[in-house]
Amino acid sequence: MIIRLLKDEDIPQINALYQKAYGVKRSDEKFRWEFQQGPVGPAIYVVAVDPGTNMVVGTQCAIPLYVTNSSGQKILTAKSEDTLVDANYRGRNIFENMYALLFDECRKAGIVAIWGFTYAIKPFRKLGFDIPFHCNFGMIAFNARGAYKYFNSLKEERSFTERSKIAGLVTASRLRYLVHTRSTVADGYKISNDVRETLEDLTPSSREAFYLVHDSKFLGWRLRMNPYPNTHLYYSLVEANRAVATIVCTHTKEVSYIMHIGFARNLSEETRERFLNAVVGDLSRKTNVLRFWGFMHNKPGLEEIELLKRAGFIFTNQGISFVWKKLDEASPLDVKNFVLSRTASQGT
Repeated sequence: MIIRLLKDEDIPQINALYQKAYGVKRSDEKFRWEFQQGPVGPAIYVVAVDPGTNMVVGTQCAIPLYVTNSSGQKILTAKSEDTLVDANYRGRNIFENMYALLFDECRKAGIVAIWGFTYAIKPFRKLGFDIPFHCNFGMIAFNARGAYKYFNSLKEERSFTERSKIAGLVTASRLRYLVHTRSTVADGYKISNDVRETLEDLTPSSREAFYLVHDSKFLGWRLRMNPYPNTHLYYSLVEANRAVATIVCTHTKEVSYIMHIGFARNLSEETRERFLNAVVGDLSRKTNVLRFWGFMHNKPGLEEIELLKRAGFIFTNQGISFVWKKLDEASPLDVKNFVLSRTASQGT
């Protein structure tokens, strides 16, 4: 098996392998956006090629992304994506060999850690990845019938027990939202739908925390250049012509996701809660169900979950796992201080 870096002429074969595995067609435009137009430059993309057929039978890549902290220090990491081996070629150590080359290339590029999200924990553990935490799915069912239909559609066939659990979750969520206390934005503030160019000034209060750089390059790539059919909604809380809070969402009538929540560090808990309630109230008129990725591994994540619970969200203990591998042991990054939002997800 030939393990090498991507060549431009590989892209149609890669997308064909992707479609074979997932049943979803991915265009060259979507591939180039995700893996070649990122805010820190092209991904390090590895392919496995069968020398007999000259066909791509495996893919693995790392998208370089900067993280930063309260001191403004920028550190280069990479997000693992497009992990795929043709079903007919499994059991030949292709996954391991692709990652061996990927690790070497990442170290050459100065990348200190690789991270990502997966349901397939076992193969990543074999390669030395840690599984330090998983996300907790949060939701509000504004329309119980619509929410049930949406969740039921995420899997082709469901048992009676599964459907019953969905119905119970949706009903509980709807009732929780109906009885929770609502509030309005405090005097002196207003809500604006202006698109912000950067979220750098709306950061976690923890000094130890580090998080993705949400500058104009990242947001432009992740949201505005995104070729997938997503509608993005932006809510900013404005005081004296200055944004002190922002909530970014992807939106459809069927389901909306809170992608990111950012607050100025000195903003009071009451004002945060009032702003969130106002945004949730607006979304309740636009979508059937509102979803959120919550993280409980550090204080900023726990505070965010508690804030959303007061706005009517319920959370489950189910969620996709986070994987993490340090490539430079001298790096100061401690994974328990990684503050994450759904902007760290694939974006497709």
